[in-house]
Order: sequence, then structure tokens, then C-alpha cells
Amino acid sequence: MEESAVRMGLNYASVASGNMGVHHFGDELCDRELVYAIFLDRGTTTALDIKQDLRAFQRKLENPFAHVEHISDTGRNFFNTVRVHNGFHDYLYADERKDRQKRCEDSMKEVNQSTVINSEEKVDRRAQFRQTCREAIAEIDNLEIEFGKEIKSKCDLIMCQAIELLEKNPGYQLYIAGHSMGGALATLFGAEAATNESPHIPKPVTCISFSSPKVGNIAFKQVYEKLERDGLIRKVRVLNGLDPVPKIPSA
Repeated sequence: MEESAVRMGLNYASVASGNMGVHHFGDELCDRELVYAIFLDRGTTTALDIKQDLRAFQRKLENPFAHVEHISDTGRNFFNTVRVHNGFHDYLYADERKDRQKRCEDSMKEVNQSTVINSEEKVDRRAQFRQTCREAIAEIDNLEIEFGKEIKSKCDLIMCQAIELLEKNPGYQLYIAGHSMGGALATLFGAEAATNESPHIPKPVTCISFSSPKVGNIAFKQVYEKLERDGLIRKVRVLNGLDPVPKIPSA
């Protein structure tokens, strides 16, 4: 991780603190190999991550890939609905404005309930959190202007960043990787990128997950395999047979 941070021109502390998105870094063979890396997540490290991990009940969704011509058939590999891990889905697709607002509200609530912070400091901290919240919302508004698209979720934001980079660098491929919870998010985002109709996302997209927990039910798995057979995505799932994480949650 530290070596990757150096190559991206970041200090390790900024990466470890979660200041991660799409970053550019040099490569000795940049005319032939990957130049941009997308870090969706660093795995389960915070209380919020653990909370999302534990929301393991499956959410029923209309098949999100049914609009893709390659898999919109009535054969055995087509499903009207799929089920995915609710926590992972919300982490990637939840309303980003509401999510940022809630984080600020939760922080203010903790300050209000604190018995070790004096009243004057509580006022100052609440003012800081309100300002942080306004800046966080304004950042999304500015990004929408920059990309010319509505940004509702983390998935939307990352996709806009990825498409912009690929448009500026024709000929490059999209690789998505993640570990543990990040591997689950990479799996979801990989399917999203594979079915995105932007001409700037070359197919197949490559998704590599390390020690990822299970993401969806058998219908989700078979739709994903259909994407692979149709040449839209290449999926590599790396795991250790003794590691319990890839075996959970039970389907």
C-alpha cells in the first residue's frame, strides 16, 4: 500500500485515511500497460465498514443488466430479478448527498452526547461539521457541472471519473480491483462498468477481487457469468482456501 501511495504521488497517511478515488501514477511501460488505477475501497477498516458488512441480508432488485442487448434474452441465463448483499449495495449506490449529510448529523449527535467536551467546544465543533457538510454537498454540485451529468451515488462519481480518464487516454483498458469488502464493491462496480454503454469503456472490463465475501445469489452469479461469456467482463476471484471471508454470507 505504501509503495502504491508513493507511485501515485500521495503520502501513505492520505491513503490510509481513506482519501482515495481515481489517481494517476507513472509506469515504466505506460505506452502499453495500466496507467490509471481505481481504488474503490481499502477493505473493512472502520466502524461504518463493519456496519455495512453485517447488513448481510439480500436485497431483491430488478435485473440491473437486463437493458444490455447481449443478455436481454429469455434463455436460462436471464433473470427478471437478482439478489445482492444489502450493505455492499447501499455503500456503492446510496444517495451520496444524503449519505454525506447523515455522516455530518451523526458526528454532531456524538458531540452533543459527549460528556468530556465543554459547551463552548461543542458549539465550535457543530459549526465545523455544518461547514464540512456544506462543502461536501457543494463538491458534488461542482462535480456535476464538471462532468455534465447527475451524480447520485459513489458509483456515479467513480464512473464519471473513469470515463473521463478513458476518454482522454484512448486505447487503455479498465481494471478494477479490491480486497475483502473492497473486493465485493469491485465486483458490483465491475458489472456496472461492463454494462455501461459509454463508447469510452473498452470491453472486456477486467475485475480482480481478493478475499471477497459473496456478493449475490445464484441468479446474480449466473448473470455475471453471462457477462463473461459475452465478452463484457473478465473476472478473477483470488482467495485462500482457509480464509473464512470468501465463504460468507451464506446464500
